[in-house]
Amino acid sequence: MPSQVPPQHYSFESYVTPARWNSYWHQIREVVAAKPDDVLYIGIGDDIVPKVLEARGIRVKRFDFDPSLGCDFTGDVREIASIVPVGSADVVVCCQVLEHLPYEHFEETLKGILGIARNRVVLSLPYAHVTLAGLRMKLPKTPRISLNLTLPCFWQDWKFDGQHYWEIGTKFYSRRRIENSISRVGRIAYRFFASDNKYHLFYILEK
Repeated sequence: MPSQVPPQHYSFESYVTPARWNSYWHQIREVVAAKPDDVLYIGIGDDIVPKVLEARGIRVKRFDFDPSLGCDFTGDVREIASIVPVGSADVVVCCQVLEHLPYEHFEETLKGILGIARNRVVLSLPYAHVTLAGLRMKLPKTPRISLNLTLPCFWQDWKFDGQHYWEIGTKFYSRRRIENSISRVGRIAYRFFASDNKYHLFYILEK
């Protein structure tokens, strides 16, 4: 796991970019859509999403590897199945976390996470890509239209960068490989990219 992240890393001015805010919106929307009573949030980061969910009356328990954060559960996410009770949350949110593990731990860790959820898992993973073209259009009284042509970085031989062991779209980590791994432990109900953040690829998982 990565070393402890200093608090200044999560400074609103530098960390919460418009793209990241968009990703938060998708997390919140997917949780609220499930109408949960309780949620387990893994890897709390700046804690914005859990606080928004709590403001809507949803009980949120937090899991993180950093004991200084005072979460409900603390430990290595690879051991989450032995730390958090099975079936103890309606929804589990795990966004931009599992790429911090060597890939050989991905499936088993995800299996443990799915075991905690009674309803669904909201998962997001980094998607390495280049944007070849983009178009946005907004007409009066119509939804905004956003079109992007992206290409995965299939030629990039990903090396551990101090935080991420792998990213989808790079050499050896194609979407097919990652989705095959996911499908061996749970069902992908649907998938999507964050509308203004194509780096975040979401999977909504059910048992």
